[in-house]
Order: sequence, then C-alpha cells, then structure tokens
Amino acid sequence: MNPDLHIDHLLDEYTAGTITRDWLQKQVPALNEQELEKEIQLHRAAQSFLERAPILAQVGILHEQFLNENNSIHADKKLIWMGRLKWIGMAASLLLAVGIYFWQSGNTMNADQLYADMYQPYQAPVFRSQESVDDLTALYKKGAYQELVTAYEATKPVDNSAHFYAGLSYMELKKWTAASLSFQRIQDNTASPAFRDEAQFYGALAYLKAGATDKALELFRAIKQDQQHLYFEKVQAAQLEDLEALLRKK
Repeated sequence: MNPDLHIDHLLDEYTAGTITRDWLQKQVPALNEQELEKEIQLHRAAQSFLERAPILAQVGILHEQFLNENNSIHADKKLIWMGRLKWIGMAASLLLAVGIYFWQSGNTMNADQLYADMYQPYQAPVFRSQESVDDLTALYKKGAYQELVTAYEATKPVDNSAHFYAGLSYMELKKWTAASLSFQRIQDNTASPAFRDEAQFYGALAYLKAGATDKALELFRAIKQDQQHLYFEKVQAAQLEDLEALLRKK
C-alpha cells in the first residue's frame, strides 16, 4: 500500500472529525508531533485550495472571455469599450466574492476541524475485580454504546454517572443533540458535582457538532475562566477566537 495514500486517508478522517489526534498519532509513529502538525496544516491547505478551485476557474473563464471579445479584428471600437466596462464590472463583483470567501474560509477552522482539534477520548477509570461497577459503566467500557443508550432510555436513571456515560455513548453513535441533552442534565443537577467538569467539556463538543456554536462557546469560555477546571489546559484562546468567528458567520 502506498504510504502517502494511507496518511492522506487518515488526514481526511481527522479533518472531518471522525478520528482523534491521539489515534492519528498512533497510526503514524514515524512522525513526531511537530512533523504531524506540519502534515495536518499542509493537508488543510490542500483541502482549502480544492474548495476554492471552482471560484478560481470562474475567474479564468471570465478573463478568457474578455480577451476573446477584445481580440476580434471585426469588433467595433465603441462596442469594445462598452464590452470592457461590462467585463470590468463583472470581474470586480467576482473578485469581491473571491476575496470575501478567502477571508472567511482561510482564517478560521470549521466546526469539524475544531472538534477534531479539541476532542480527547475519555479515559474511564479502571476498577479492580472486587469493586462493583454499575451496568451502564460496564457497557461503556465494553464499547456497547447502542446497548447502553437503549438501557438508559428504558430505565431513565437520574444519577450523573448514567447521564455522563449515556452522553459519551451518544457521541460515539454521532447523536449529537441527544448527547448534549444528557450532559446538560448533569449541569442542571445542582445537588451533585459529580462529572460536572467532564459534562461541560464533552457537552461543549456535542453542542459544536450539533450546530449550537453559541452554546459550545459559552461552555468553553466558562472552562477557560476556571483555572481549577479539569479541562482548563485543553481549551486554548485561539480556539475560542475560531469559535467566535464561526458564530459570526452563522
């Protein structure tokens, strides 16, 4: 297998938000962290160019049409001048659209890229054999996500642990709205602080993927304002700026 094709496929998955940075790093052990970051940035630049290619092609077509009309040996001079005015106006409008597109898409990450950049897998605690483990936690540790959410929806438990593992399982199943609701139940439960920090962080990620950028930004800001928060170091100021830019584009 061509190794370049392999890493391109992995980078496609990463930028789409379907795999984590940690998992990606494990798949390409030959690259150190700095080298991998360079590959990610080059891949994003290539994706951005491909997205912009149709607009650039339109500019090229417009230019070619302008030259063809003005190179005709039979063209009337007055018509040539009027044609130039028409093409200049069209070119100006198109270039303005290109400039706006480049400014908007070239300076900020999209929601999937931000999710991939900020996500980290939750490490469930390891229990010794003599310790009791509730059913939902055991199902999560086994990776039985659909079985877990089926049991959760049937029994409607009220403890934060159940809500949390259900939220994580909904995320694994890409049910982002359901995940955010489960995490919100933890934050609404003022009687217990259990899993509150975790619910804020993963709840923000779920909101981000569900398209609720404003709610995601609100939670990430709260995390960054609390230096004692479990995920304080995970949320960076530049990421908050990207979220704010995403919100302005909505």
